[in-house]
Amino acid sequence: MYPKPVDQVAEVRIPSCFNGARMLKIYSVTGSLIEAKSVSPNVSTMQIDVSGYRNGVYLLEMSAGARKEVVKFLKN
Repeated sequence: MYPKPVDQVAEVRIPSCFNGARMLKIYSVTGSLIEAKSVSPNVSTMQIDVSGYRNGVYLLEMSAGARKEVVKFLKN
């Protein structure tokens, strides 16, 4: 995920090991779900508009089947 910190739009690279039905979820640092997006299997990068988010720390969760990865990011 870049840039870090994120100001307006985050670019997310989805690893090729995430096969099948994929989801991206963004959580606040307190665990509240902010946004969830389904990702097509043929997409390797996507942009997420965070301009409407408050400044602070967020968690981006990428998942596909049993595989899950969580990345922390700062919104400025």
